[in-house]
Amino acid sequence: MELVTENGKLDLPRDFSLNMERTNPLLSGEGDASVPATLPSSSRNLAALGHRERIDRADRYINKVDAILQVGPVQKRGQLVIDTLHRHDGIDASFAIDSSDLYVKSKSKTLKEIFADAVYEAVNHEDFGTLAAAMTRMQAIYGGNDTYDYTIFPVAIAKYETESNGTKTEHYQYNNEDDGSHNLVYQARTVHEGDVLMSVPAGYGIAPFLKLHRLMARLFEAMGYTVVSNCFAETPFSNLTIVHNCSDCICNPSVTLYYKDMAPSCTMSEFLEWLLAKFHAQPVVNSETKQVKIVLMEDMLGASTDIDISGKVEGEFSVQLNPTKRIVLTPTNSIEGTEPAAESFEELVARYGGFVEVDEDGYDSLEGNNPVCNDCLVLRKTTGQFYSLNYDISTNLQKRELKGTNHFIYDRKNSDETEDFSQNDVMPLMLAGVERKREVCPFIGERLHYHTSYEGKKEDDKQDIIVVQKVYNNLFANPTTGTTQKYIPYAVAQSGSNGMDLDLGLTNFMAYKYFWQAYNNLLLNNLTRLKGRVDYDLGEFLGIDMSRPKFCNGQKLIPVSAAAVLGDHFGLSDTEFLLVKSFVDGIYDTEIEPIQGNGLKWSASDNVEDIARELYANEIALPNGATQYVSYEFSLNESLSPGMPSYLNEVRTVSVQASITIHYREREIEGGQVHWTNEFEIFNNQTVTVTFTAVPA
Repeated sequence: MELVTENGKLDLPRDFSLNMERTNPLLSGEGDASVPATLPSSSRNLAALGHRERIDRADRYINKVDAILQVGPVQKRGQLVIDTLHRHDGIDASFAIDSSDLYVKSKSKTLKEIFADAVYEAVNHEDFGTLAAAMTRMQAIYGGNDTYDYTIFPVAIAKYETESNGTKTEHYQYNNEDDGSHNLVYQARTVHEGDVLMSVPAGYGIAPFLKLHRLMARLFEAMGYTVVSNCFAETPFSNLTIVHNCSDCICNPSVTLYYKDMAPSCTMSEFLEWLLAKFHAQPVVNSETKQVKIVLMEDMLGASTDIDISGKVEGEFSVQLNPTKRIVLTPTNSIEGTEPAAESFEELVARYGGFVEVDEDGYDSLEGNNPVCNDCLVLRKTTGQFYSLNYDISTNLQKRELKGTNHFIYDRKNSDETEDFSQNDVMPLMLAGVERKREVCPFIGERLHYHTSYEGKKEDDKQDIIVVQKVYNNLFANPTTGTTQKYIPYAVAQSGSNGMDLDLGLTNFMAYKYFWQAYNNLLLNNLTRLKGRVDYDLGEFLGIDMSRPKFCNGQKLIPVSAAAVLGDHFGLSDTEFLLVKSFVDGIYDTEIEPIQGNGLKWSASDNVEDIARELYANEIALPNGATQYVSYEFSLNESLSPGMPSYLNEVRTVSVQASITIHYREREIEGGQVHWTNEFEIFNNQTVTVTFTAVPA
């Protein structure tokens, strides 16, 4: 075995070996690397490693060295990661390949640093030279040109208040503001910064956003890799866009758009953690070819197998049965107004018995004389906000009360244990009809500045990860917009409204089926792990595609890890897989669907029996005192009812118009014998005071 650096081949003992482990990047954060081993402290080795043992060196100490591992005819590129060096006692180091090779190089760097360090223009920046040239490009993109790495649409930032006659009104500033005629606002002007007015130069407020799949392609390109397959470049994920708060992206002398200004402030490691927690996705790296695939766990579970290992398994696998688990997905709701309507979707629906979805026309009519629904829970589809409707008998109108957003934790609470994913992006607040009717855009917080100065705003202000999906249609009030929801309204011929349901929504409940369903099904059904030995040869071991399923004896297996000893004698250790299959008696999450109405009805309380008896006693003549009460039937006059219940077990005591049918019979005496007549009934319409309880419909 040989280890070769750019400064030459290292001295290795005759019996030198490395314990190497390959891992699936979606199932392990360890990467592919060897267990640390000790190299000799020979003069050749110390020189090849740049004499990092010396304390008088002028250059800084770097613990990574590009290297090639050569075992017989097989070689693998990677990084020699140095832990400690001693002039006499040896050099402790490990060899990292594939995903580990990438992480060792860049995991602690921020995305902004990676873009800033890129040495060629296509990944670093784009020079427009003049504002006119920049705006020609931006206006074309806003109008639907989709050929660039970035896109552009309005986002709300920097909320402020005005007061008139004692009434306060909320307003929003905008990046990429539309002037109402499908033109972007970019001229020099005065804008609000809180309560302060400030003058801004031409170009201010223009903020292009990187498409997620192009951000990743450029990011890896900046690190020397080529993305050859990217799940986020495919429908419906290709419209996912990373938005930011920077207002002065092109406010510099050369009108240059820097890619670092459009990137979040997170490190590469944090970005990959976000990809895993938000979309269950990770890069799969080939350090030999310098190629990267971006893979979804859901796609991996559904992919076809690449090799059949049936004949390579030594003996039989051991089968590890795990306790039932479920995924828990926790969003970040740090922006004001994004708090969910309840801790979980189930809790909210259980309280109200269901919910009704309404578009913008339906939302506008909720408080009118002819609402589309009464006393129930309503989801405004455009913004993902829930409102409770409460009927007021005195005015014959109902009031709506905001309960919160649909940014719920996904936790169905249907297993013994959990696998938790906390998402470190920020969920924006969706706005609709704020400044102009049918306007839809995300509110993403306060503005940032990188090229202009303003008191309290610094260049190093942190830019959170914020993702929305871009939507374009020339019928929209704005031709291009961004949303987290699955519904977009648009104006039709300046009157009425219509809308479009999108394939993808970005809240956890809406995104579940795209990114988590198949994996959660495995967890709910005990996530079976198989362990055993697979007789790979050296080339197969180093070349395993850990992201592709394998076929074994009629079953699909997902690789988790594979270990081996590399040296003069190649030796395999245990290999671990996940068993991927469906079960006839499997446990699976069911979707929570909206219903028309809220799934509740009123049940009159026991006092109705007393009311019926009282009406019977007062309204019916008692011939010879010989009549007998039998039973009653009770129904409400719906036009004067207490409205629909708002939540399960709700109690209301109201005066309502009721219809009560009372059944009775009379007693006759003939020849000293008592006879009962056939049954009679009376029908009574009367205003009565009744207590009702909400029960399932």
